[in-house]
Amino acid sequence: MTIKQVMIFISVISLLVGCGEKSENKFCTVHRDVHQQHQNNVTTVDVSYLETGRLLATVEVPITQISETELNQHDKVLRVDAEQECYFVSLNIGEQKGVFEAKYHVECGMGNRLKKVTISLLENFSQIDEIEAFIDTPASKKHFILSRQCDGPIFNI
Repeated sequence: MTIKQVMIFISVISLLVGCGEKSENKFCTVHRDVHQQHQNNVTTVDVSYLETGRLLATVEVPITQISETELNQHDKVLRVDAEQECYFVSLNIGEQKGVFEAKYHVECGMGNRLKKVTISLLENFSQIDEIEAFIDTPASKKHFILSRQCDGPIFNI
């Protein structure tokens, strides 16, 4: 066999044994249709970024999935990346009917363009398996689910 024939053979074998894309996870493809069945037991994160540079985030988590002490670690709950540095201002945590509600206030300053908000609950708290997120900025509104079982967010809920 020539080098060219060997390379073609390796390429064909690679395609046959599955070096292409991963197969789609069935849970992730059908979850948007069944999410409402367990929606009340899912952690929610509602983030609003105002034109004034104020970021307000409300996180609601069943008390069986996280402690109040863990919610106090705001950098493990969410991270804000903007053109200029943002500052954590306050946190209020309450508990009602078996759910913690944590309200975070971050100031980024007028005219400071928001680059990214990272909801880091899944990576830092193994008890949380799924998050329903609502993101509202002057530029866009997004609603999606993050799940440990899926490689990316689930949209069109």
